Amino acid sequence: MLLAIAVVIPVAGNAQAADTTGVGAPTTAATAADPLTTTTTIADLPSSNTVDNHYQQQVAPESVSVPQTTLPASDVSGVVSDDFSGSVLDSSVWSVVDPVGDGSVGLTGTQLALSVGGGVSHDPWSGGDTALRVMQAANDTDFGIEVKFESGLTQGYQGQGLLVEESSGRFVRFDVFGDGRSVYVYSAFVDGSSAVTKVNQKVGLSAPMWLRVTRSGDTWTYATSSDGSAWTVRVSFSQALVVSQVGVFAGNFGSGGSPAPAHTALVDYFFNTASPIIPEDG
Repeated sequence: MLLAIAVVIPVAGNAQAADTTGVGAPTTAATAADPLTTTTTIADLPSSNTVDNHYQQQVAPESVSVPQTTLPASDVSGVVSDDFSGSVLDSSVWSVVDPVGDGSVGLTGTQLALSVGGGVSHDPWSGGDTALRVMQAANDTDFGIEVKFESGLTQGYQGQGLLVEESSGRFVRFDVFGDGRSVYVYSAFVDGSSAVTKVNQKVGLSAPMWLRVTRSGDTWTYATSSDGSAWTVRVSFSQALVVSQVGVFAGNFGSGGSPAPAHTALVDYFFNTASPIIPEDG
């Protein structure tokens, strides 16, 4: 799919309060090698391919008056599906969070584009989530979320994924990142200055890539797909969390003396699995 960003609006300051520090490998505090029809199941598998991984993001909302194609959620989770087929991000659903203050957010007509600059990290990590993200309110109930990313991860270290928050300092992340050679699936629970890795595993994913997160009580299941049909469970774990927001992020981080690379995450859709938009981009 050709990218032609129609509108980009700079963000004037942070859209909401967030910590501005927190890049680094999952060694801060407790660290343990960290969802739905599946073809392969890998549950709580310790990673033999550990790589430093952090992300951070930046965003800038846009503004042009064109109606957005969103569906109100039909279940008690309150999660709203969006196929980003308009020209303006629906501010009645989404809030832009740009802790670093250098990000941009725009709609291409069929995608959400989240762009972060190079040279500074944008990382949802312990000590402060500095990732560029768009978030929406959610109820503290069971739910399923599916996201399709159409952006590749070709440089170390670029990242993109899903966030489920209790607060800006207490959340679970479900994402993918690249080290310049391979792509990894990653998940961690972050609580203030501590972080616990749930999975960190090298996988054979490339753009487009699908991520799915399912919550049932305190059980979280993270699955990925390379075609949107066949799913592989990457990890399932128990974690108490009083959910208040869900959303997507774009991030990056530097490592080994190399600066963080710029990255644009392209999101084709964000679906509540109980109420997807059909047809998508229709």
